[in-house]
Amino acid sequence: MLKLANSVTNTIKARKFRIAFMVGVVCVLLFCGLLAYIIHLISSFYDEYRVEVRFPLLVSVETRSMINIEPRRLYVLADFQEEGNGKIESIISGEGNKDIARYICQKFGLENCKIALAVAKAESGLNCNAVNINKNGTADIGVFQLNTVHLNKNGWSLEKMGGCYSNVDLAYQLWLEQGWGAWVAYTNNSWLSMVE
Repeated sequence: MLKLANSVTNTIKARKFRIAFMVGVVCVLLFCGLLAYIIHLISSFYDEYRVEVRFPLLVSVETRSMINIEPRRLYVLADFQEEGNGKIESIISGEGNKDIARYICQKFGLENCKIALAVAKAESGLNCNAVNINKNGTADIGVFQLNTVHLNKNGWSLEKMGGCYSNVDLAYQLWLEQGWGAWVAYTNNSWLSMVE
């Protein structure tokens, strides 16, 4: 009988412990959820407002935007001439292949001309016929050494990749999609030695 009473008492204690444990877990989860919500509210406030505290106790709050998105301005040859006659010519004056260098500057615009030329020089030396076979079986082709992995893209072909000016057109398209990070010469900073 004593054994039965001890067993019942142990069972009741175990149930109370389980219930207390479950209540504790629920409280911890509710506390964590409440804490996460408060952090979200504070973060949202500081995403939208800047708080500045000045002494003697002048508090200023103003709204601001975290990200400023502006459309990229595309330059054409007329824009180069508007910004100063000979600007493009001064940029490409030291280039061996002035025609392709001029086209790169026209395509990428005045703001990105020097970087585009430096990347192309680092990739191929501005050689329209440059071809590099990679260890993985792909090939890099043309002035911008465009990789054949891009052949499945709409409008890309070996003919366009191998054409001097069409290679620049495809490089510009790739740059709009992926930025300069699409070129190893940019990511490993070898283009920096080509900037004049």
